[in-house]
Parts: sequence; C-alpha cells; structure tokens
Amino acid sequence: MEATQRSQRPHHIALLPPPTFLGHLIPFIELAKKLVFHHNCTITLIIPDDGSSMKTQKSLLQGLPTTVNTVFLPPVSTDDLPEKASAELLVSVRLTRSFPALRDALTSLKELGTPAAILVVDLFAIDAIDIAKQFGIPAYFSM
Repeated sequence: MEATQRSQRPHHIALLPPPTFLGHLIPFIELAKKLVFHHNCTITLIIPDDGSSMKTQKSLLQGLPTTVNTVFLPPVSTDDLPEKASAELLVSVRLTRSFPALRDALTSLKELGTPAAILVVDLFAIDAIDIAKQFGIPAYFSM
C-alpha cells in the first residue's frame, strides 16, 4: 500500500532560474504553471538573491498556484569582481557562489519529506547539475 501511496503523490520538481534576468525567470514561472496544471506536479522555485530588492521578481511570483513554493537563497558577495564586470559574469558568479545554499535547500526539502524528484536549471547554472547528481536527482537545463 505504501508503494501505491508513493506513486500517487505528485512529482516534486525544483527549478533553478538565474537571478536578475527576468527574461529567464518568466519562462521558469510559466514552466512551473504548466507542470502544475497539466501534470499535477508540485514545484519549488529556488531563486538566488541578486542583492537587489527583487521587487519585480517577487511581484511576478504573486498569484502562483499554491503548489508552487519559492525559496530565496541568501545573497552572495561579488565585491571582489571588477566594477565593470558584465551582467553575464555577475550572474554566473552569483549562481556558483549560491551552490552551498542550493545544497542546503535541497537537503531541507528532503528532510521535510518533499524531496525534489527532478532539478531543472537555467543554462547559467549548468554546474548545478553536479549538485543534483550528489543528491541522486536527475537534472535538466533550459536554454
């Protein structure tokens, strides 16, 4: 009976969009909604904090289905980077430096009894696939 209950439980999918680029966050939000409405999945959006107020990002997340949860990773320092570093470099470094917090988030989901079955990452976070492997989670990336 336990196996039957487990198979009826909706899949839990973790999504890791990059901070800053709304053009990347919005497709992840739309993917989350499609997975909820068409496949009965539960979703956790794991969003690295880019150090800004993130008002725009947070406003986009309002009104999502209740089966979409959001975890904001703590901001990381990029003070050691050149002042005129490109946006792409800043995003890549912020994501990489957020990986310890990503591990903590995935561990927390597991400890809460809602482990992620799949991790979908943005191309900027492709190295997070290695973290998924450490947790035994299949990972995919979106371009």
